[in-house]
Amino acid sequence: MKKISILAAVMAAAITVSMTGCGSGTAPAQSEPEEKAPEAVTVEEVSEPVEENTETDTQNPVMNYVGAYSDEGGQKYSLFIEATDGVDGVMINIGRLSDDENDYWAWTMSGKIKDNVITYSDAVQIYYESYDPESENGVIHEEVYTDGTGTFEITEDKKITWKDDKENAGEGLVFVWNQELSDKVQQMMQENQDEDTSSDGFTAMDWAGPYKANNDENLTMEITAGEDGLTCSFSIMKKGEGSEAVNWTMSGPYKDSEASVEYDSCQKRNVRIDEMGEIESGDTIYDDGTGTFIFDKEKMTITWKDDKEDAGKDVQFVMDFNANKSEDGSEDGYEMMEGEMLDEPGEDFPEEDESTNEGPDEEFMSEDADY
Repeated sequence: MKKISILAAVMAAAITVSMTGCGSGTAPAQSEPEEKAPEAVTVEEVSEPVEENTETDTQNPVMNYVGAYSDEGGQKYSLFIEATDGVDGVMINIGRLSDDENDYWAWTMSGKIKDNVITYSDAVQIYYESYDPESENGVIHEEVYTDGTGTFEITEDKKITWKDDKENAGEGLVFVWNQELSDKVQQMMQENQDEDTSSDGFTAMDWAGPYKANNDENLTMEITAGEDGLTCSFSIMKKGEGSEAVNWTMSGPYKDSEASVEYDSCQKRNVRIDEMGEIESGDTIYDDGTGTFIFDKEKMTITWKDDKEDAGKDVQFVMDFNANKSEDGSEDGYEMMEGEMLDEPGEDFPEEDESTNEGPDEEFMSEDADY
């Protein structure tokens, strides 16, 4: 992806600054927060967690824990909690900086909080090689997985433990409130908002690329952007037996404020594809499909709402970072120059068949030749 989520990028930069600038990966000891009246916590104001509010059922209880945490053991992990829509929605970003402060791992997950336990089932982990804290972009080495599950438990003394079902990444970690890191994330997010007050600054071009379905290895999608950067064109392929496949094509304007694309005139075809995955021929099933693509800027995923036949049910598309890699891992493989032949070296021209070669020399040098 051309850019990582705004919060993940801000967190990574803030974490790196905190680790390197302060010279320590251990969170400062925090005193027990004072009890105070509950108030909404926004990007503009992230303060130390407040005691849980028991007087109202309408406030999301995670509002009491919004902000940044660092691991108690100084292993260069950090965690950021924010509230999402609804009365119990939670978004969590976790970052880990390598010991040499050169690489970075990011986890993003969403879930619900109940009885101080946050449960999630959609964790995405991405590894960034040679992460640059001065830029919002890292070198994406690998999308590790997109289906992580687990829980976070918040204890009475407001410490957070992480049970990661996928890799047990949270083993031995205890996250504690970090006011300094919360302030840094708050400041950097505010600066980011000040630079672009209208939206997150995404365009159709930022979503262009190859995607794969999270639950179906035969379902892929390719997004291309119009020259104006405002239109997304989609080609979805569902591979079947042999060379048979189903292909949907549609396009529409990308609305950044709504993070969506609405389309009509979608064409669905039964097609035949060659060994390279290119369409050779096809038969149209319909050409009046309508629907919507919904883009999640935090998790960098795309959900397909298909009005015609609900073909996108339970499908979530994630960027396929390995789609353009050759077998040896290099990007795009070897690209031939114009006019270059595919034959092996030394086989550019066919060898002569001596058994059928009866050239002029043999004919005119025979004994019977009359000179």
